[in-house]
Amino acid sequence: MKRLVLVVLLGLLVGCKSRDFGGVPYPIGELRFPVTLTPTPDQRFVLVASANFDLQYRAGGLSVLDVERNAVLKDRGVEIGNFAGDIALLVRDGKPVNAYVPVREDDTLVVVDIDTADGTPQLSCAADGSPVCDDAHRVTVIDDETVIGSDPFGAAVFHEPLLDADMLVVTELAGGGIDVFRLGDDGTPSPVGRVALDLPGMLTPVYVPGTGRVYVPDKFYNTITTFEIDYGTSPLEVRERRDVSLPVGLATGDYFRRMIAVGDTLYVADRNSDRVVLLDARTNEVVRTLPAIPGVTSLALTPDGKLVLTSFDDRRLAVLDLASGELESVLGLQRRPYELALVDLPVLGLRRAYFSSFTDHRVGVLDLDPASDRYLQTIAFVR
Repeated sequence: MKRLVLVVLLGLLVGCKSRDFGGVPYPIGELRFPVTLTPTPDQRFVLVASANFDLQYRAGGLSVLDVERNAVLKDRGVEIGNFAGDIALLVRDGKPVNAYVPVREDDTLVVVDIDTADGTPQLSCAADGSPVCDDAHRVTVIDDETVIGSDPFGAAVFHEPLLDADMLVVTELAGGGIDVFRLGDDGTPSPVGRVALDLPGMLTPVYVPGTGRVYVPDKFYNTITTFEIDYGTSPLEVRERRDVSLPVGLATGDYFRRMIAVGDTLYVADRNSDRVVLLDARTNEVVRTLPAIPGVTSLALTPDGKLVLTSFDDRRLAVLDLASGELESVLGLQRRPYELALVDLPVLGLRRAYFSSFTDHRVGVLDLDPASDRYLQTIAFVR
């Protein structure tokens, strides 16, 4: 029965359109099917997007998790809409200014203001202080003739040297295009344009400063698509597009192919081949593959050069040493880890992995400090 429930919930991801459940407000400060996790720059907090997959409430939420207390702060979050995608942060002077969250329910980009004046992030998305986002914080239109494409999911913020500006790229799962915004002094996104790439299934984009290119994994195709954005064209276009094939396996049609950039190297969690694939961003060639756990879905890099890997289907977490290319540790988890975020905070003596366990509405906390007597143990679940 539990497996059947999980299949039904994942099936909701296909359409991601809400139903009316009487307009019950989202309980700010609680988690409901948490998905994406993003640490703040000081790593003292983790932003958590709750997708509200079963539509128990009228919308999902964006919450603030305090890593020192391992608690969700009850008065700091906002209601953002159902079926949230990525959380992309705009950081200036070392502080988070805005969070940008694609909302798949109504093809919207939600803009959340972040105030850190008292040291703790206070989220807001309405001029009147309401926890419900107003229209000024919800972007649906690119220009008079263009709207954000169907099922926006991935998002990335980066600085574009050619324009000396901060930019935001949003990828569309169903629409097959990208939506590009220029971020103003106050973080307000101004649409630059939409490019129809005819590539359904685009996941989280990654920008590599050394090449000036965007890289996007796909949920339907066993490729990484890379391109440059040509800001000098009207309408907006991309140039030098290339589809880089991953070496083994077939695409599975799911949402798991996380990718991170370290310098000019991309690390891809390829659950189809049970490997971590290393891609040289300068040559767009696969240069190495490393062993992973079955069905590897997400990955994150520790400061000492180790990859932490998770597998949703296999309910496992592993530590991969990049220097040796070997798995150091593999452990089973009671819950399915959907997304992963690392916190390394020496001043508090914390080195932890946070993973969203959306089927039971919690975020798990794993100790990653090798000196700890609880190393690689789940030390808490946060609701």
